[in-house]
Amino acid sequence: MECYAQFYKYAKILALKWRHTRQMIMDKLITKGASTSLAEKVVTSLSNNGILDDAKVFELDIFMMEEKRYGYKRVKEYLLKKNFSSELIDTYVFNKEIEKDNCYYHFNKASRKYKNYKYSDDEREKLRNYLKRCGFNGKIINEVIKVGIIYENVM
Repeated sequence: MECYAQFYKYAKILALKWRHTRQMIMDKLITKGASTSLAEKVVTSLSNNGILDDAKVFELDIFMMEEKRYGYKRVKEYLLKKNFSSELIDTYVFNKEIEKDNCYYHFNKASRKYKNYKYSDDEREKLRNYLKRCGFNGKIINEVIKVGIIYENVM
């Protein structure tokens, strides 16, 4: 039982200090030397005590990514990297209007760097690649670049 107490203490610190999911804590416990059944027991105990809640961590991560105004693809990729369940990730809703506004924001931010995007295909391609890295859909990017020439600053 002492071993359980040590792993429980370690997992509790992880759950309280960082935004860890259930699966991430399980993986860390197993790497520390806990058996799979012991790790499952510790994680279940943390969940029952209300210390570990994947839904709460999910909401915080969504809020953080939306504050940075990233696109749907980048948010989804981030959530998959954090090992959230696919059922939980499917609850994240894609809103085209919000996506477009966020894309305009990043477009205005990048158009300061690529000032000749209106005339140079090379700069327009760099701008397009930047928006893709931010996680936006190709159709939305093309629409934003076409309209973005006249679009006023969102900031």
